[in-house]
Amino acid sequence: MKDRKRQLENLAFYDKTAIEDRAARMAEKGWLVEQPGPYFWKYRRIEPKRLAVNVVYFPKASEFDPGPTEGQIQLEELCKRDGWILAACWGQMQIFYNEQEDPVPIETDPVIQAATVRAAMKKGMLPGQLLLAGLSVMQLMMLGWQLWESPVRFLSRPGTAYMIPVWILVLCAVLCELLGYLAWTRRAEKEAENGRFYGIRGNRKLSLALALLALFLSGLILCQMSAGPWGLAWLAVVLGGILAMTGAVIYIREHMKKRGLSRKKNQLLTIGLAVVLSTCFVMVLTALVFSVGITKRRRPVGTYDKGGWEMEVYDDPIPLEMKDLGDTGCDQWSTAADRAETIFLAHTRYSQQPLTTDRFVPELRYEVTEVKAGFLYGFLKKRLLWERQDVVTDQKVVMADHYEPVDPAPWKALDAYRVYWSGGYLNEYLVFYEDRILEIRFGWEPSKWQMAAAAEKLAGKAEESKNNIK
Repeated sequence: MKDRKRQLENLAFYDKTAIEDRAARMAEKGWLVEQPGPYFWKYRRIEPKRLAVNVVYFPKASEFDPGPTEGQIQLEELCKRDGWILAACWGQMQIFYNEQEDPVPIETDPVIQAATVRAAMKKGMLPGQLLLAGLSVMQLMMLGWQLWESPVRFLSRPGTAYMIPVWILVLCAVLCELLGYLAWTRRAEKEAENGRFYGIRGNRKLSLALALLALFLSGLILCQMSAGPWGLAWLAVVLGGILAMTGAVIYIREHMKKRGLSRKKNQLLTIGLAVVLSTCFVMVLTALVFSVGITKRRRPVGTYDKGGWEMEVYDDPIPLEMKDLGDTGCDQWSTAADRAETIFLAHTRYSQQPLTTDRFVPELRYEVTEVKAGFLYGFLKKRLLWERQDVVTDQKVVMADHYEPVDPAPWKALDAYRVYWSGGYLNEYLVFYEDRILEIRFGWEPSKWQMAAAAEKLAGKAEESKNNIK
């Protein structure tokens, strides 16, 4: 029969009432708390008995202290006089138990109790929670900027499009704790004035559920990015690395405490180790991403020497080829298709490059954006048109780089635009259909029948090439 056991406990650090109730119930079952923790608590076997449990917070304590501070020692000695025995410590929290049926309470002034809990929270929980909240807001702002700058690229890639809800969930999880704390402070002050202590009740279950949902969504993102179960392997690597780093940091911190290292030195070494390990982890993860890859990659079918440059050759199926537009003057081509897709839209970049040194043989490039979420269409149209606009420099020189409307009839489209650059038109077009957007660049001045041929292939057939690209 084991004398020790670890058990998952979903208890907030400052939920005094819930911790006291849980420790008392476990004592009735024959287990006394020995070492609390963020999620797993360690218990030791005792004779089942009814115990009075009291949680006291000592704001001046720290989880980096090599041992109890002078104030903690004095508190423990005072508590012993009334039969209170220290069962366990966790940073600023001390858990006492008493075998007497009706013991004298350790703290009797509700005003002091509320002030003590509030002081401990300000020193322990709030800095970390505020830091995480600030990080979440910063990430959302960065993602929002990327969405504004390049909406098609952003919304078509799972690694960016789905990260907004992930960080929103993380922020909501943090706000649950923070708002719960703010609500408690107001209620506790009013109750203390009436001679009652109001125990804090954190939104632990809700915040944990939101955090787990964010983690689950991150796993789905990795699965979609890797086009299969490899995403679960990447998720396991990330989680394993985080758990390993956390375990190493905790082990070093506890080892330094046993060696009697001072609070400041232990704190400095532990934080330094966390920074070094996290930096190394990011570097290793980045190296793995670049060497192994996290997304499904196209593989070239060969290489081609073009004027001393080794070019990769691809043989991807593409909906519109040069032969569809007339005589090409070349019979060997490299055709590439890069597709990215989310629930919002799918974006595919196509290219056809000649395998010849003849500079007069043109190449063909185009992009097709399939808009799945109709409410995004107007936003995407405005942003794409905005990407090409007149720019005035400091010298008041107008760089004429913008889209000008052209006749959409040859394209069989709703709207069509052409790039105007420095006094003349370029052979670059932006064409809008009912549920898709076409960006195409010719290496020559296209005729109307070539525009119609391109529309015939691209206006409604991009979906047909989807399965071939995967």
